[in-house]
Amino acid sequence: MVYGSYKPPFKLSRKRFSIEVKKLGEDAWIYKRSCESSGETVKQIAGSSVEIILNPVEPVNLPSEITSFLLIELENELVLAPKENAKVFLTFPIEIGIILKQKESYRVLDIFSLLPQKYTLYGSVRTGKVCRYWKSCVHFKTPKTNPLEEGVLELDIKNPTHEWVSISRAVFSAWGMKIFYSKNLVSMRAVMKIINKDVAETSFVEEPLEKGMKKSIEIYMARKIILPFATKFVMEEGL
Repeated sequence: MVYGSYKPPFKLSRKRFSIEVKKLGEDAWIYKRSCESSGETVKQIAGSSVEIILNPVEPVNLPSEITSFLLIELENELVLAPKENAKVFLTFPIEIGIILKQKESYRVLDIFSLLPQKYTLYGSVRTGKVCRYWKSCVHFKTPKTNPLEEGVLELDIKNPTHEWVSISRAVFSAWGMKIFYSKNLVSMRAVMKIINKDVAETSFVEEPLEKGMKKSIEIYMARKIILPFATKFVMEEGL
């Protein structure tokens, strides 16, 4: 288990990355993280009673804060009948956050990923949204994943309309993401409500996919950002 809370000094070493926090002096530490996909990061920390938390975070932070939207393209188009609901499982990319905690105060120290990042445009050049891009198969039961690389998104699709609807992608606002983790699984739960054959609204549910999962610290909480942003997203540029 990599995710969780650590008291310095400590060292974590895995096949594709390593993290080490060493003592420099009284209440002073040096943090070193190396990763084959994103190089090495070195930072110094000063503070007493510091905890270091590793958990999956919203996958829209790398290589820089380009967007707050995630677009998941479906490997195969899903066709949903009128007045029907469908529960499917998609995967999403993992970014790992290193967060400092002192009492109730949080600070993002580092974010890295074992996966490359790709971005795309949802909608027109003029009015569209830049999104982190990810492609996923559609599963009808929870797929097995490497929790350091991929999470599982349970998507409850609701079609209250009188039309057949074709779905080839889903776009989500990272401001609403609620990520949970356990030893073998990282997950989110979301809802897509069909408005018509071209428009849908997506939102997240603050419930774990399995019992006993722990909730990740949200990046905006660690950065002390007050939420003026929409946690839901209306897909107006097609499904």
